[in-house]
Amino acid sequence: MDLTISKTNDCWFDNAIENFYSLLLTFDYNQKLNICLNEFDLKISGNENDFIEILDNLFEHHKNYVCIKKEENGEIKEFLKDFILIQKRRKGLFINLNPILFKNSKEEVPKIVHLLNEKGSKHCVICDNSFKKKYDKLTQAVYPFTTKIKSLNGVRSYKNGMYYSFKDYENNICPLCFLIGILGWVTEKLIYWTDLNRKKGYLFLPKSRNLLELYEFKEDCFNVSLLNNQRLSNINIYLNGENKFTEGKFSTLLCFYSRFILECDYVPNIDWDILEIPLGSIKNIRVFNFDVNYLILNIIKDFIDKDEDVYILFKSILFFNNDCVDWGLTKQIVENLAESFLNNDFRSFSRNFLPKNGSKILFSSKNINFLEYFDLLIYLWRLRPMSIKKEDLKTIKSVANIVAKISVHNSNLFYKLDKIKTIDGFWSCLREISKKLLNPDLDKSKIKESSLCDLIILLKTNEGNWKEIRDLLIIYSAVYFSINSRRELNGD
Repeated sequence: MDLTISKTNDCWFDNAIENFYSLLLTFDYNQKLNICLNEFDLKISGNENDFIEILDNLFEHHKNYVCIKKEENGEIKEFLKDFILIQKRRKGLFINLNPILFKNSKEEVPKIVHLLNEKGSKHCVICDNSFKKKYDKLTQAVYPFTTKIKSLNGVRSYKNGMYYSFKDYENNICPLCFLIGILGWVTEKLIYWTDLNRKKGYLFLPKSRNLLELYEFKEDCFNVSLLNNQRLSNINIYLNGENKFTEGKFSTLLCFYSRFILECDYVPNIDWDILEIPLGSIKNIRVFNFDVNYLILNIIKDFIDKDEDVYILFKSILFFNNDCVDWGLTKQIVENLAESFLNNDFRSFSRNFLPKNGSKILFSSKNINFLEYFDLLIYLWRLRPMSIKKEDLKTIKSVANIVAKISVHNSNLFYKLDKIKTIDGFWSCLREISKKLLNPDLDKSKIKESSLCDLIILLKTNEGNWKEIRDLLIIYSAVYFSINSRRELNGD
């Protein structure tokens, strides 16, 4: 028996090929097969009966692939991992993997293996190799993007310049791709996060230029202590004495990178396809392509080197409404900050700090060094690439404090600053700030009026970066605005 499985450049099948290699290594206890993973293919050779035995053990071992939870009364309960399309709940709350290969591997594995080496006139819509007879139809269990809806069809196969119809390609899946695709769900090396409120699951598929690099990265992922016995997510963080799950797909990815770089001590050159999987009966799966900026990854590493964590920094940000924490808004803002940071979108990042529906930003008292490390983030992300000195940040913060003092009883100026579209508009806004400083009723304690002149000089020497300076002013104005508002409320 000799099999060669080539890289497909498809996010699902490349990960499934890597996973197939990992599974065979694990279950080939006596090393009966020759298994070789190269940059662009996987080669398997050996005795067919040995291959059948190994696959039978593999399927039998994964017959039940569930989350196990022990209740306080000692009762053991099984939970679905909601995003796994081949997982089904059975009688008595027991959960099994649904395909017949898992139910009756003794009979089914020999059937599919005997078909692998039979060549014929049919061509597989996934790998384009020839085969004689299919094992079963192509379904979402094998390739999750399969759907009857043409606009969502993920099978990129053509016939006379047109896409195959659903009937054309559902019968043209070779036995080998069927086998590899089905086993793609049986892995403990992929990140997942589930949103029960919106009834969506997210599966993070890493992308790489070659299979070896993909394998090495996913092995390191496995060693990062992914919590695969959890139903909702295998990424969480220990904070303030308890384990907490992340707020969304981007905060999950940010939390993962912080943990990965801490434990593996390198910055991975990996991009992602994120699968959004509805938890209902209709599974029209969406894919988000996400490429992480290398600057952002190095900032995460710089924080790790200083024994800090960007994700924990974001979690220290709280939004108060009527003197109470608005946890719903706070969680959404943490997710928004993670998204804009990972996307290297400083404009969107800055706008998250604006007061919203009466809510104002504050920082958790449990992170006493918040402002110090927040300043570090700003320096690494914006000031250093702009070649602006750390001392200039003090100027921006001083003017931000002026804006905040002016805006305590009238926030119009604050929102004007956010709506600036041109540098002329910025100059106009600075003139308005200067005029409002003449107000005799303005509390000028802890205000450095000369900083406004310093900002004008900074802006003139960095006109090409005026948008970034505007966004920095928005962020720190929001910070000081909230602090001053709270002091007014508390009479401090």
